[in-house]
Amino acid sequence: MGAPLPRAETRIELWIGAYALLAIAVIVLPALVLVEQHLEASLVANEIDMVSREERLMVTTLAHRVAASERSVRRLARRVSETATPITPSEVQTFEQLVESDADGAHRSRPASFDAVTQAGIWVPRHAPMDDDSRGFYVRVKHLIEDTMRGGDDTLSENAWLLVDGGGEVILWPAAPLFIYEAAANHDYSDTEWVNLARPANNPDGRPRWTRVEFDPVPSVWMVSVVAPYTRHGRFAGSVGHDVPLDRLIAGGAALSERAGATYMVIDREGRLLASARYAAEIQAGRGDYSVDDVADAPLRSAVQRLMRATPGQHRGAAHRDPRADRAGDAPRGHRLDHHLAIPRETITERVASRCAPCATPPWPRSCSCSRRRW
Repeated sequence: MGAPLPRAETRIELWIGAYALLAIAVIVLPALVLVEQHLEASLVANEIDMVSREERLMVTTLAHRVAASERSVRRLARRVSETATPITPSEVQTFEQLVESDADGAHRSRPASFDAVTQAGIWVPRHAPMDDDSRGFYVRVKHLIEDTMRGGDDTLSENAWLLVDGGGEVILWPAAPLFIYEAAANHDYSDTEWVNLARPANNPDGRPRWTRVEFDPVPSVWMVSVVAPYTRHGRFAGSVGHDVPLDRLIAGGAALSERAGATYMVIDREGRLLASARYAAEIQAGRGDYSVDDVADAPLRSAVQRLMRATPGQHRGAAHRDPRADRAGDAPRGHRLDHHLAIPRETITERVASRCAPCATPPWPRSCSCSRRRW
């Protein structure tokens, strides 16, 4: 064994060791904490960006279907408005073959020759005009609506229809085959949003407009609809449209793959929820009156409200993610329908932590995208 070190040298080594420990505590450890925080913030930001890209496709798909619905109804309105040639005797005769007068005074498609899956039905209330011009017009519109439904456009809707201002409808709705027979003889849609939104006073540009959630008393269905005006003889004559039943919107939302802690919503401009897998029961119970303000999850409610305030003037297809908020979201803005994806920041943080846990200590896994391994 060697001779013991002198006491002075031992004291110097102790001081050196103490200074080294102090340097580690004061300089190195805080630096490591800062590096760790920076890496975590970077990973969270990258994860939010990745989630945003993944979900944008889903949101954009719905936005495209909204746009397809608008294009379809605009095209139908134009085709109807362009049917300006005089009605022929043959068209009047075809009407008599297809339609009969019922005991209640209304005219409806003859059940024996009507196929609700492939044919547009005709319903004319007893108070509506029934001259030859009207008869031939119904026949022309019937063919146009059938062509529209055969077009194969990837729209949100499940039907196509035309409403005459003053009474009368032509509609192809395979899911509601008894619609024209359930419509009362004195029923009239003229003073509803389905027609009023299309009137020149409310829609001078003649653009497609989305209704708020409305209840159709004939099929007893809550729905939103896209409508557009058509003209006859140079004057406003009614509206054409597509309906999207509320149950269909909710079912579509339920089919979406939602992340833990996240939710997808379809919201109208007044803040009413039209579809959300998480709040499907509340939407159905509220029958169109369940709004963002009613959401019990306060952070989620606040996040969606911030998204709505932050993008009030953006057009359809625009995306928004507020980096200052605690949520990430994509919000393509339709003409009347808005779509929001809200994801809690803590969900992103937890996802990052779970992915990086194997890399926290050696031995590190063979494949890892986590920045901790490189550090």
